[in-house]
Parts: sequence; structure tokens; C-alpha cells
Amino acid sequence: MLAVAEAGTPERLAVGVTPMVALSVLSDVWTHFRRLRPAVALNLREGLPSIVVPALLKGELDFAVVMADPGFVPDTLAFEPIIHTSFQIVGRAGHPARHATELAQLLDYEWIFSLHPGSYSERILKWIADQGLAPPQHIVDCNSTLSNWQLIRNSDMLTMLPSVFFQAPSIAAESHGLTRFGIRLPEAIVGSLRLKHAPPSSAATLLADLFAVYLRRQGNS
Repeated sequence: MLAVAEAGTPERLAVGVTPMVALSVLSDVWTHFRRLRPAVALNLREGLPSIVVPALLKGELDFAVVMADPGFVPDTLAFEPIIHTSFQIVGRAGHPARHATELAQLLDYEWIFSLHPGSYSERILKWIADQGLAPPQHIVDCNSTLSNWQLIRNSDMLTMLPSVFFQAPSIAAESHGLTRFGIRLPEAIVGSLRLKHAPPSSAATLLADLFAVYLRRQGNS
């Protein structure tokens, strides 16, 4: 694996993180890890499962911390759940449907989803169908958190964001004022993903453990 260093070269870790992790616990995790392993270099990739899974299978990453549906994880990968996280439907400040209390009242608007096999978005579309509702007629498929953010702030489009986006100090100010709809959505699972038959290095194990500690601490706060 990438974390194994040749003699005389610094040890390197290559890690993938979902945007939710990158915007919440990443800086605390890395600061803690840096104190314990000051010589380890980091190659960090932000990405969804559709991006990090191929990289893991090619041996380009030591592990990834992502939201995933365990049923869609390839047999060659091991997924260790860490926390369940809640999501909220979100729109711009002053959204015309801001007083809506039922999901059906929102489905005529244009929605932003990140559509790939096993994604939370696909799970939500199935959840909508299971309730006997037709999915939104207009969907933008977008896997960029920044683009997603800009679209909902400047239009009547709707999306789903992890609740932690409204708690993390680094982005809480940006999320202030957005309309959050009080409609309960299924929770997502955040966990660590790695190659099943490739034992991780001690540095990779330590970093993965720190992600778990800080994510659970965040979830309990």
C-alpha cells in the first residue's frame, strides 16, 4: 500500500474524504495526527464513493472516509461504519416553499442530487417512490459541494445537506439564513473504506482511528 515507505524516503498516506468530513473534522484530525506522526506526508483527495472506490481498487489510496451504502460496497473492499448522520432538505433564504411541512409540497421544484450507484441521492429517490410519490421532474446531477452550494443560494432549487454543515464552525456562517425544511429524511452511514486483503500500515490505522474518534465525538455533541 501507499503508506509503506522505501528506505530513506518519508512515509506517505493517500486518503479520500467525503465533503462532509472535509468540512467538519478533517482539520482537527490532521492536527492531532501531525503531533503524533510529524514525518508522514499526506496526499488528500476529496471525493464521493464513485470517485474513491476506483482509486482504492487501483491501490492509489490507503483508505477513504465516505458516506456509503454497505450493500453497494464491492466484495474486495471492507467498509467499517463509524456514525449515522442526518440530512436536511435545504433551500435559499426566503424560499417560496419555506412554510412547507410535507415532502409532496416540494417535489415540483428543481432539485440537485449527486447520482451514482449506492449514493445517498439514489437512496432518497427510492425512499420518495416508496412513499407513493413521483420524483422531482427536474433534477441537476451535481457532485460538487461548491457548485451545489452556489446553486441553492441563488435560485429556488432544493438539495439535501448533512446537518453537520450547520454546526461546523468553518461553514456555519455561510449556512446561516438558508431555509431548512423540517421533513425527516433517512440517515446516512459514514465509515472507513479500504482494500479488504491489504493490511494497512500503522500510520494509516492511526489516522483512520482518529477520524472515527472525532466523527463520533462530533455526533455526540
